[in-house]
Amino acid sequence: MDEEYHDYTVQVPSVLGQIYFSVETYYHEMMPAECVEGIFSYQDSVGQTQSLNVVNPVVYWEVRRGNTQIYDKFYAEQYAKPLLVSDSDYSANDVFKIAVQYKWINAPIKDYTVRMYSRMDVNVNIEDSDQKT
Repeated sequence: MDEEYHDYTVQVPSVLGQIYFSVETYYHEMMPAECVEGIFSYQDSVGQTQSLNVVNPVVYWEVRRGNTQIYDKFYAEQYAKPLLVSDSDYSANDVFKIAVQYKWINAPIKDYTVRMYSRMDVNVNIEDSDQKT
């Protein structure tokens, strides 16, 4: 998997309890630190370059309901940090868009999973921009 942004969409057919979204890769210490540690550099809000020594891939992901951003997170991933969407915060047939970008640093395995958990008993597929599940 490359380090570009990737977009995913899911349409929920009904309202039935809370929805959880998550984006996750290999958990902290599943791979030896020497395989994944490195320097992550980025531009801060005033345009200065900042560098961090990290031992996990860095992930940015956001969730939009329609065109409204409801979640925006950037962190060195040690474990999954799911988003909870209350049943009062979505409607039947709402479309959620998930944008994901990983910075793999030195990770030898570049793979992640986008998930949605709910009580809905129907098949709900998350599709990428090529409409593949």
